[in-house]
Amino acid sequence: DTDTEKGLNNGQNATDLTEPGKKESEDKGRQLAQERPGVKTIYHSPVERASQTAEIAAKSAGEATGTEVKTKEKDLLKTWDIGNWIHTPEPDFDEAHYVNNPDQKAGGGESFNDFKDRAIKAWNWAKGLADDKAVITHSKVQKMFEALNATDGVWNDKAKSIYLGEDEKAELKKSSSPEGKNEEPVKKEDAEKDPNAKQKFTAKN
Repeated sequence: DTDTEKGLNNGQNATDLTEPGKKESEDKGRQLAQERPGVKTIYHSPVERASQTAEIAAKSAGEATGTEVKTKEKDLLKTWDIGNWIHTPEPDFDEAHYVNNPDQKAGGGESFNDFKDRAIKAWNWAKGLADDKAVITHSKVQKMFEALNATDGVWNDKAKSIYLGEDEKAELKKSSSPEGKNEEPVKKEDAEKDPNAKQKFTAKN
């Protein structure tokens, strides 16, 4: 959308799709038609860019399958309302801070708990959809769905880590660290005997 193209944060505010965004939406529709040729309905949030994405994708999917694909709003699919953080540079919004302080409202908008609780309801609803129904949603909601998929719908430390991308960051850091390559893990008992080993043990845990 127009904010993302400029490197700005967006939430539930109205923004338009860019030309590349429209092309990506068409591609999503064709991909959906290929993977699920019986699709008849695409659900989306009422946020403007989500509606635009779903409409374009539905038309593209319908042209590919030769059948009409309808769109339908679902309020549960709304992204996080980050209040006055919208239109600010993306790095300025410290998402992890609000995830770790889940009752604090982001920029006067919603708290993370508000968003998370709605996303859990959306995940449970989407899980029961028939095969001819599809969902197109926002990146934060998609991240939440991926986290909940890994924990069977339970919000816990693992889900939080996946949502924030901490597992992926840790693996990337480990694979790119010269010290970490081919290094044997330090046992706790060895760490207690050897000060140097203890330093390594503490750093790794």
